[in-house]
Amino acid sequence: MVKLAYEDSVAAVIGGIDSATTHLAEQVAAKALFPLLDPVSGDETANEAGVPWIFSFAPGDTLYAAAMGAELKGKPYTLLAATDHGSRQLARALVRIAQPAERHDFAPPGLPPAPVHEVVVILAPGRSSAEVARALPAGARIIAGPQAHSRVFEQLNTRRVVAPAPARLDAALARRLRARFSHSGDAFTQLAYDSTALLIRCILEAGPNRAELRERLAPHFRPNGRRMISSVLLQEVSPS
Repeated sequence: MVKLAYEDSVAAVIGGIDSATTHLAEQVAAKALFPLLDPVSGDETANEAGVPWIFSFAPGDTLYAAAMGAELKGKPYTLLAATDHGSRQLARALVRIAQPAERHDFAPPGLPPAPVHEVVVILAPGRSSAEVARALPAGARIIAGPQAHSRVFEQLNTRRVVAPAPARLDAALARRLRARFSHSGDAFTQLAYDSTALLIRCILEAGPNRAELRERLAPHFRPNGRRMISSVLLQEVSPS
């Protein structure tokens, strides 16, 4: 990232496909002052810092947590949270809205202890979420994080879960992806595609000038840098 910013003098950077890599890039952007477009992370800490060069395209953790909190309806639940950066940040947002009656943090590929409560919230990367869901008791009512809408989760999932949807995969894009890569992608593919298309359009309008490019991107986002999204919906993810 430092070489891209200071040696290659790139006009802008698109964040990685996970929150941890993008979080590292945000630290460089805050110093080197180039537009950083984060396609998929729900982590809102960079936006809370008010760095005017960081733009986040995906729904924020507050919106994900609000959707899951509404589904909980005040019932006691067990929170199973992985220790990766994205899961920890989302768990923090959810706990502010609905305090769990029981919580187990775990480090994948390990599994957490068996939950006590019928309602279980799983916050983990896609593969780990599917593995944890598979190990839960048959009667568990499962609410998962947005990673349940990832392709790897959908491929491995054997349980009915509900989860906040980061985006809806466009049918035409799914057909193009399937023809080229033999799979149709997922909600995060859509976020990456749309955010990249937006950045390319702004570069074509502004040219390779960081300040001008930032001004072109800004109207598409709130003052804190997050895209203007008011809510997200929970959708069922059925067994594959």
